[in-house]
Amino acid sequence: MTTAIQLFNDPATQPFYMEGKLLKKTNTTKVFSHVQGRKALPKNQTDTIKFGRLVPSSADAYGVSNMSASAALMAEGVGSNPRTISYEFVTAVVREYGTLFQLSSKTHDMSQMSVVDDMLELCGEDIATIQEMVRFGAARAGSSVQFSNGASRGAVNTVFTLTRIQACVRQLYRAAGKTFTPTEKSSENYGSKSVNNGYIAICHPDLIPAFRLLTDFRLVADYGPHVKPICDTEVGAIDDIRVIVSEQVRPNLGAGAAAGASIQTTASNADVYEVLIFAQEAFHAVGLGMSGKSTNAIRPTYIPVGEKSKADPQGRFGFIGANWYDCALPTNDRWMVRLETAAPSLA
Repeated sequence: MTTAIQLFNDPATQPFYMEGKLLKKTNTTKVFSHVQGRKALPKNQTDTIKFGRLVPSSADAYGVSNMSASAALMAEGVGSNPRTISYEFVTAVVREYGTLFQLSSKTHDMSQMSVVDDMLELCGEDIATIQEMVRFGAARAGSSVQFSNGASRGAVNTVFTLTRIQACVRQLYRAAGKTFTPTEKSSENYGSKSVNNGYIAICHPDLIPAFRLLTDFRLVADYGPHVKPICDTEVGAIDDIRVIVSEQVRPNLGAGAAAGASIQTTASNADVYEVLIFAQEAFHAVGLGMSGKSTNAIRPTYIPVGEKSKADPQGRFGFIGANWYDCALPTNDRWMVRLETAAPSLA
C-alpha cells in the first residue's frame, strides 16, 4: 500500500495569510439515484446476490407475452394443454471500496488550513464519485445498444438525430418499459410547453448543444410552474425522454471513426459519448444491509492525531476515511438502452 501523508512542509500547508473561505471546487453530482432501484444484501450470508424474474408466456424478443387467443381456444370436451413456467436470473457480486486520508501531527497543530474538516468534506465527495462510477460502469455494460451511425462504436462519427432518439424510445415501449414521470400539460404562462410522460436519459454535458438543436426540445425553463425538474442537472425534454447531465458519464476518447472539424475528436477520431436511457426497474444498486434496512452502510474511519496505538505509539498521525460494500447491475436489459454518439466540437 502506497502511503501519502499530509505534511506541514507541503506547499498547501505552508504559513501564509489565509482568506477566510476556500475557493469553490467541483462537486460530484449524483444522478443514478434517480433511475436505480435499491436492494440490501443481508450480512453474513454471501457476497453474491441473484435476482429472478418470471418469463411471460410465449415471450417475444422484447420479453413481452406473444400468446395468441387462438392458441387458448378449447374444444368441447377437451382440456387445455398443460404448460410449464421459466425464469430469468441475473447475478452480481458485492465488492468493497474505500478511501483514506492521512495527516501528520505537525500539520494538525500548525497549519492555518482546516485540514481535518477539508479531509472530511473530500472524503464525502470521494464516496459520491466512486458510487457514481460503479453505477456508470454497470449501466454502460448493458447489452441493448444503438449507434448514431454505423453498427459499432468504432464506426461512430456523427451526432445523434431525433430519429435515433425516437428509435430508442420505441424500443423501450416495445418492451413495455414503464416511464418515470407522468405527462404534464402546459400552463397558461406564455411560452410554457407540455412535457410528455418520460423515461430518463443520463449523458455528459458535452451533449447539451446536440439536444438543444433537436426540433421540439423543451428547456426546463419552459416546462411551466407545475412541472418539477427531476434534479438540478436536468436540462430539458425531447420526445418521451427527460435529459439529465453528469460530468461522470465520461466519453470514450478517440474511440470512433475519423471525423471532421465539426465533431469533438481525439487524434482525429471521434470521441464516443453514451446516452443511457432508463425505464423503471431496469437498474439496481446493491449494498451490504444492516438487518436489510440499509443499502449503503458506510463505515467511517476517524483516528485523530494524538491517539496512540502499537502502530503509532506517539500519536503522530491522524486518519480520515471510509469503506463500504457496493455494486450495481442492469436487472432488465430490455428496459434500458445505450445510445453511442459523437458530440459537436463547437470550435
